Amino acid sequence: MQKLFQYRNYNRCLLLLVCLFILLFGQARLIFATENSAPFVVRTENSPYQVDQSKSYFDLRLPAKQKVALTVQIHNVVDYPVKISVSVNQATTNLNGFVEYGPSNNKLASNLPFVLKSCVTIDQPELIIPAKETITTTVYVTIADDQFAGVVAGGLTFLDVTHEKQGGDTAFNNRFAYTVAILLHGALPALENQLSILTAKMSEMNQQQALLIQLANQRANYLNQLQVQATLYNSKQQAVLKLNKKQLQMAPNSLVSLPFFLENNALSSGSYRLKIVAMTPEAKWQKVQTLQIKSSPIPTLAGQNQDQNPVSGQLLWILIIFLVLCIFILIGIILYLMLRKNKKQV
Repeated sequence: MQKLFQYRNYNRCLLLLVCLFILLFGQARLIFATENSAPFVVRTENSPYQVDQSKSYFDLRLPAKQKVALTVQIHNVVDYPVKISVSVNQATTNLNGFVEYGPSNNKLASNLPFVLKSCVTIDQPELIIPAKETITTTVYVTIADDQFAGVVAGGLTFLDVTHEKQGGDTAFNNRFAYTVAILLHGALPALENQLSILTAKMSEMNQQQALLIQLANQRANYLNQLQVQATLYNSKQQAVLKLNKKQLQMAPNSLVSLPFFLENNALSSGSYRLKIVAMTPEAKWQKVQTLQIKSSPIPTLAGQNQDQNPVSGQLLWILIIFLVLCIFILIGIILYLMLRKNKKQV
């Protein structure tokens, strides 16, 4: 009878431990899901000037010197008020060869038909949305001249600034942002794509040696399915290094310095001939130049993720340690109670 009682107590302890695991780890998943979830959603209302009605972004052909209203609905999905900052930015190309529609430090060519910010007026640059409610905000666009070829591209960014510290360090704050693209088509037919290969030089990025190739999209067109190849030849005209990037895209009238990391391909000091070929399915451009390389050992951070958020990593480890301690404490308490109960029965 005593063994049966001990066996039942043992089963109860196991059941209690399983429930504790489910409760604690389920709570942990809930915490991280809440932190990473979007506090609001954005929906655009189609404009009568929409080129393609199936697009969820603003794809417009506007008349000149006419103020056109663009309407956006924002729904707060959380149970507290959300503060949102609204801004407009030109579409650019980042170092990875992708188009960005939000705020950035990426460069633009000087031959833009016009800057998007100059023709967009934001009705309310800051919005406060009550919990679980939906508001409508309006942005006005007025272009001075529609006689341009191609497209002027940018984005309307809605940034969550609810928990932004006033005058504090916000470097590690994870802030949610939603960007709606704005494409303004000109009345003139699009011109043929034109890409300029400007310069190439050796540089150091993230403590790694890299070949930087600067490209300029000279037209108000998107460059799609762009591929860039770089081949280095030594003084004997032997190809010593071949680098390649595929499936890139460049924003209209944008600049980019594409990095090609040499990784373990160490090059000796000297003069090299660099051949650069850039191509899309419709066109091809190339350039040959002399490149001086000075070899220098650069330590690499093998396996380190440069984009990792240190605060999130620390919180995760603290949570894991806390859960382990709770489990050990609970096991100790259960064992102590079982031993004390067995002694009383004896």
